[in-house]
Amino acid sequence: MAEKVLPLIFPEEFTGSDRMHVSAYTNSAPKICHHVAKGVGYTVLDEFMVRLSPEFKKLKIVNSDSISSDEIAYIYRGSWPLHPRNRYIIDYLNERAKHYLQQQSRF
Repeated sequence: MAEKVLPLIFPEEFTGSDRMHVSAYTNSAPKICHHVAKGVGYTVLDEFMVRLSPEFKKLKIVNSDSISSDEIAYIYRGSWPLHPRNRYIIDYLNERAKHYLQQQSRF
């Protein structure tokens, strides 16, 4: 995500995510937003994740029409069977995404 977003926002300064300093790591969105709101770091997240955070009002959201969102990832524990209702939701979201992309291609 950083490779997509940061060159658009910082075209002169961004030299690649492999050159960014990383001193800590978490994959918990609430923890990410909490630390960024305190000024401890920075992140690139989808807007919906930021809006769900209790720290939302302390964070800055940068929007750009140039930033494409073309990837949907479903993550679940591989050792557990996927429940039928979850399969239904995944199928529904895939169908909605396909419909959305078809609508976008008409313009």
